[in-house]
Amino acid sequence: MNLKPMTKRTHAFAFGFLAGLTLIVAANLYSYQRMRITSVLINASVSFGVPFVLWHEGGFSGSVVLWGNLLANVFVAVLTGLALGWACQRCRRRVAVCANVDSERAEL
Repeated sequence: MNLKPMTKRTHAFAFGFLAGLTLIVAANLYSYQRMRITSVLINASVSFGVPFVLWHEGGFSGSVVLWGNLLANVFVAVLTGLALGWACQRCRRRVAVCANVDSERAEL
């Protein structure tokens, strides 16, 4: 197995990707904590999940895990990670180009 060290561009993409995944996971954990606080109400409907509802309880349906929405949330989390990874990679590239231009100007 031939593993190469991560380049700066790859490192920037990995940072953005993990930041995107962390953002979606944190939003879902926050939604879950808010659901637990409001679940003390009697005869109330509670649910959690961001951007799609993952779990719902209340009414005549009882508690329901929404598996399709779970897959949709995973898809959104991966897309968010890819988008932030791409944005971090582009910003890293622009910073590197600006640094090269500035160093060339300083030499003149």
